[in-house]
Amino acid sequence: MTLFEKNLEALERSDATLAARMRNLTLMDNSRIIPARSGEPTAEWNNKLLHSRYEPSREAGRFIDQYDLSKATAVVMAGFGLGYHVREALKRVAVPLVVVEAVPEILRLAMEYVDLTDVLGRVRILAAAPIAELHRQPDLQASLNDSPVIIPHTASLHCAPEYYADLARELDRRRPLQRPGQVRVMVASPLHGGSLPIARYAAQALRKVGCSVELLDFSPFHGAFQTSQALLRESMHNGPLTNQFTQWLSAMAYARAQEFKPDLVLALAQAPLTKECLRKFRSERIRTALWFVENYKCFNYWRDLAAEYDYFLTIQNSAFHEELRRHGVFRAYYLPTACDPDFHQPALLSAEDSQRYGADISFAGLAYYNRKALFEGLTDFNLKLWGPGWSAASGLDSCAQNQGREFDEAEMLKIFSASKINLNLHSSTYYAGVEPNGDFVNPRLFELAACGAFQLVDDRPPLREFFEPGEEVACFEDLSSLRQQIRFYLNHPEERARLAINAQRRARSEHTYEARMKQMLSWIFSESVLAELSQGRNRETAAYLSERASPDHALYPLLSQCVPQRRITIDDLLSDSMRSARHQTEPELVLRLMKNLLVEGHKR
Repeated sequence: MTLFEKNLEALERSDATLAARMRNLTLMDNSRIIPARSGEPTAEWNNKLLHSRYEPSREAGRFIDQYDLSKATAVVMAGFGLGYHVREALKRVAVPLVVVEAVPEILRLAMEYVDLTDVLGRVRILAAAPIAELHRQPDLQASLNDSPVIIPHTASLHCAPEYYADLARELDRRRPLQRPGQVRVMVASPLHGGSLPIARYAAQALRKVGCSVELLDFSPFHGAFQTSQALLRESMHNGPLTNQFTQWLSAMAYARAQEFKPDLVLALAQAPLTKECLRKFRSERIRTALWFVENYKCFNYWRDLAAEYDYFLTIQNSAFHEELRRHGVFRAYYLPTACDPDFHQPALLSAEDSQRYGADISFAGLAYYNRKALFEGLTDFNLKLWGPGWSAASGLDSCAQNQGREFDEAEMLKIFSASKINLNLHSSTYYAGVEPNGDFVNPRLFELAACGAFQLVDDRPPLREFFEPGEEVACFEDLSSLRQQIRFYLNHPEERARLAINAQRRARSEHTYEARMKQMLSWIFSESVLAELSQGRNRETAAYLSERASPDHALYPLLSQCVPQRRITIDDLLSDSMRSARHQTEPELVLRLMKNLLVEGHKR
């Protein structure tokens, strides 16, 4: 049996799928094995050395000793190489260890030439896994939830720099904040609207992760705002006075910040914070973030404010982020909405509640143009429409409930729980029905799921990032498919229950505001070692210099003994060389000479 076959057998026991990939993989001519001085194999990949030419195992041990693994609950490594550093890590920990390798051929090369039978069964290897799919890898996600030690294999980063840079961003996005209790966050709500409850959910989630939180709830001022608008509706003074009202609320936010002293001000969409206020926060080094939980195509006030925030969080991804970059915003992050499991729960219904809120089909929300157009084709069903605008909708007034008044959040839960089918149609002001290629999902998707309520939702590309159609939610594309789905699910209550249970489990485990806030805090306050390496922020750290020195460089062993992100000095490089001169390498002797010359120079 060849060495490769032995390694393959070991890998099959832990990951048969990856073993099959390795069996069918062919090595190209861009790699070569080189014997190190120790007799161990080392390798080059595209003329880049993967390990030292001297003593790969020993120097891998010194590399791993840079990291404090004594209290590690999980370890994530970037780059497998020939596995020397992986083996050394396994000698020091008994916790889950995940290795992300960008180039599967490197793993195959290692299996050809290095005995890894003691390694392959003890680690989870993700070989060339798509970055966008990494969050679906249970082993990696579990490790990230445990605040892992992240170890980048510097030489591997050179082999696929773009992949590992993307990995760095993804790990920062998914990784929880290490010490959230040190972070003080002030959350600014709008006066009214859909982002108001999200501000409350976000504040509560931040408290749960250990932050000190101040919620600026501006909703009590909504009545005064409405009154002023009614009084000044036809007045030329309406605009200026509205601006003064906003400035007054913003000044109040600034005054409160002077007392609370936040590290971060998180504003929800339409929070009354002016440019002047945001600039004051910036001058005082208070971070600011706007969570824009609105459709940027319909609400364009972001153009005037986006660059004033330090961080811009969106529910839409690529196209919006390109727009933001054109407006000078480079710290934009994709942060969808979520659910609050403490609030979004199945409602306890009295007999009166079941009678009042129960229906075959319900919709709870505003009467947007596309919703009115589509729902007019459902009036032959037992349909109830809740929220403003439905009583005035031609052809739908008979379905409107509660005289078209707004419903509160407690009523919303009862509507969800009492309805056999909850419709979820994303709003549009210009499409009659389902908007094709919708690029975001609304909060209702997660709220219905968390409540264990069955939903029929319009199909759109981002939806599959969160739920699986046919297993967790049911989807429709147009009126015809909607009517077909309604008939099917009304006649199959067991299928409604199955999908609702699956969606509830997924929402409560993955799509919570607590998880979203951890992601946000990681972006803003946490900088992983991988991100430091990929961005090279500090040119005087051991990490930065090691990245640019090949493993056979004379200084590499000395750099590997230093703390990666700390600024290094000559003393750091010599800290492990307090040996007799005959045991010191030439670089160590040169450094010691340099130090002596510097000392003598200072004496003079």
